[in-house]
Amino acid sequence: IINRNDTELTMDVEIQLKKTKKVFVERIEVEGNSTTLDEVIRIQFDFAEGDPFNRRKILNAVDKIRGLGFFSNVETNTREGASPDKVIIEVKLTEKPTGSLGIGAGFNSSDGSVFTFNVNERNFLGKGQTVKLDLSSSKIEKEFGLGFDDPSFLGRNLFAGISFGQKTITPSSTPLKSEKLYFAPKIGFPLSRDSNLFISYRFEANEVSETPTSSAVSPLITADVGNKNQSAIILSYSIDKTNSVINPSAGFDFKIAQEFNGLGGNISYSKSNIDFKTYRTLFRDDIIFTSELSSGVIFGSDAIISNRFFLGGDDLKGFRNQGIGPVDSSYSNVPLGGKYFASLSLEASFPIGVPEEYGIFGGIFIDTGSLWGLDNTDMGRIDDKAKARSAAGVSIFWDTLIGPLRFNWSRPIKKEIYDVTENFRFTVDTRF
Repeated sequence: IINRNDTELTMDVEIQLKKTKKVFVERIEVEGNSTTLDEVIRIQFDFAEGDPFNRRKILNAVDKIRGLGFFSNVETNTREGASPDKVIIEVKLTEKPTGSLGIGAGFNSSDGSVFTFNVNERNFLGKGQTVKLDLSSSKIEKEFGLGFDDPSFLGRNLFAGISFGQKTITPSSTPLKSEKLYFAPKIGFPLSRDSNLFISYRFEANEVSETPTSSAVSPLITADVGNKNQSAIILSYSIDKTNSVINPSAGFDFKIAQEFNGLGGNISYSKSNIDFKTYRTLFRDDIIFTSELSSGVIFGSDAIISNRFFLGGDDLKGFRNQGIGPVDSSYSNVPLGGKYFASLSLEASFPIGVPEEYGIFGGIFIDTGSLWGLDNTDMGRIDDKAKARSAAGVSIFWDTLIGPLRFNWSRPIKKEIYDVTENFRFTVDTRF
């Protein structure tokens, strides 16, 4: 109970607590899902009929249902059940199309345009399953892929999926061409309400060849030429403590992945990645502050150039894709990748006075990171020591009808003489 004193500009707040009886969920009623099966909706709730009523859990379930992307509107209401200590939860849904047959186009200022063709059904037979066919083509990458994902395998909170396809990569900064055939089944299950564990297997038949070039090529690159089969088990763990799966503004998201290669094939090494991202709001929630810390390490000497880490582009703004890290100064400073990396990105987004319906926001950022470590560095003049790079800049975010656009203007703060910088970058991903 709030009592205001307008004369003295004070306010008294009285909090009254009353003990009530527990209320239990009698049943959950789902309406409006003409295509989607009830079980796809019900599995998003962390409780079942007969459990104690908890409004916070209902709000979490609504956020998850919206995150499925199957519905244009999700509403929940409650009404008294058969007795005063029972409640009925009504879930009213408005479905939207989940299948697409389209042509896609994308662009980034480092790698140019990319064109895609895809057939994608995200709610196959109303079971929440995803079936997809993807074709993409750009100056540096061509890919054909088929995939199937089931987030509620066997009617349980269990993920199962499989993908296979072919990918050809011809990086503009490296005189190599890589052709891969891959096959990757995957399963996953929750460890708690907010955390999941995924186990996947990936087999790749990789053919690496040199591309025509007018200059000599580093021996560290030519050593990777040939046919190599890669067989790996990948374990990944994630915990999501953010306040929304759609537009997070508070909490954190942590992911760690461990890859073991050598269970068959002729490549043997292990690869570890971690990513930790936090969100918080400032100044009456007008400013969303985001920090992201990423790191990775490779153990073993069999990782070829296409499996090593690279930094730049969206991963380290202010530098071009593959723009930092060890190079062979004897052979045109071609990037070689690294076995270790670490990066930190600090970013704030905020309104800039434009009406909210236009979807235009501003941002500032500062990124820092390093990429280092190689084997067989005696093959050329290679500096593979850890040296920090950093850059700062401003951003414009614009949610348009053709997709989300981001414009970055940046200036390097610390760099090496052989790094390739990038003062402007924009990305757009759309379908038409």
